[in-house]
Amino acid sequence: MKVALIIGAEIAFAECFGGLQFLKNCEPEITVTRIYVKSKEIITSKIQRLLTKLSAENIDVVIIASKNAHYLSSRCDDILRNILHNTRTTIIGASFTGGASLNDSKIPNQAIFGNGKIVFNDSEGFMDACMYAVDEEFPEIKLYEPEKMISLSLDKALEIAAR
Repeated sequence: MKVALIIGAEIAFAECFGGLQFLKNCEPEITVTRIYVKSKEIITSKIQRLLTKLSAENIDVVIIASKNAHYLSSRCDDILRNILHNTRTTIIGASFTGGASLNDSKIPNQAIFGNGKIVFNDSEGFMDACMYAVDEEFPEIKLYEPEKMISLSLDKALEIAAR
C-alpha cells in the first residue's frame, strides 16, 4: 500500500512522531512515498497539482494532519472526486491540538475523520489515523453529482431570504 502525508507545518512533526515511527515499522508492506509540508495558506491550484501527481502515482491513502485538517481533507476529497474523478485514493484527516472540530466542513465528502469509536484529534489521533490507514478496509469511494449552481436575481435572492 502506498501512503502519502500532508503535514500542516514542520513544527507539527513532534506531534507526528509516534505515527511516523509506526509507519516506518510497517515497511515494506506500507510505503510512505513522500511527506509534504503545506504552506500556511491553502492554495487550491497547488493542492490540485499535488493531488494530480499523487493520483498518477496510484497513491492509496493520503493522511492529512494539520490544525485545519477538517477543511483541507474535505477540499482534497472534493478535488479528487469531482475534478480528477479518482476513486482509488482514500483521504484520512487528523486534526492537531487547537484545530477546529473535525467534520466542521460543509463540503460534502468521503474523507475519514475517525474509526467509528474515536475521532482522529491531536498526536494520539495522528497515531490512530496511521494505524487505521494500515489496518482497516476503507469504504467504497463513490463519485457523486455535485450540486448545480443556480443563478438568481437580487430580487429573487431577497425573496428566498425573507422566507
